[in-house]
Amino acid sequence: TNLDRFWQALSDDGGRYWRTIEPSALDASSAPGHLLRLASGRLVLVWNRSLRKMLLLRLRDLRQSEQRYRTVFDSSPDALFVLDAQGRILDANAHAARRYGYARDELLAMSVHDLAPADLKSAVAERLQAVDSGEPNFEWRHCRRDGSEIPVEINAVAFMLGEQRRLLACVR
Repeated sequence: TNLDRFWQALSDDGGRYWRTIEPSALDASSAPGHLLRLASGRLVLVWNRSLRKMLLLRLRDLRQSEQRYRTVFDSSPDALFVLDAQGRILDANAHAARRYGYARDELLAMSVHDLAPADLKSAVAERLQAVDSGEPNFEWRHCRRDGSEIPVEINAVAFMLGEQRRLLACVR
């Protein structure tokens, strides 16, 4: 196959069946990929070699960045939680898992409502809103997996991640 050209696919029925797939006259040195038709009739996108190399390097850098973030996040001596606006736990560090007696995956299926003792559950939504009102520090109680209650001091901050409002809660 000719990988230094753009490929064109021609169809008479809007793409349901392809009449022909062939190299075009356009140079594809900066093209992201090429469309090929297999003997079975299936279409395959073949990536430009230089773009593939660039994507692999970016993926490696992204993985290293994620590893650095996870190392810092998990090294905190405090329990750290990333929450959505409703209080669902989106991320939790290793200390949070140890402190509360849950596996990290279990915490990610929970919300802060699940950590609040029965007498405080009705006040959780109010506390989440108070963070936006400039009251990020407060004392509270949480429940561990074994049912025991622990006093905690929470310092939380709201931030935007893309278009999503998130909370970072540091729990001591």
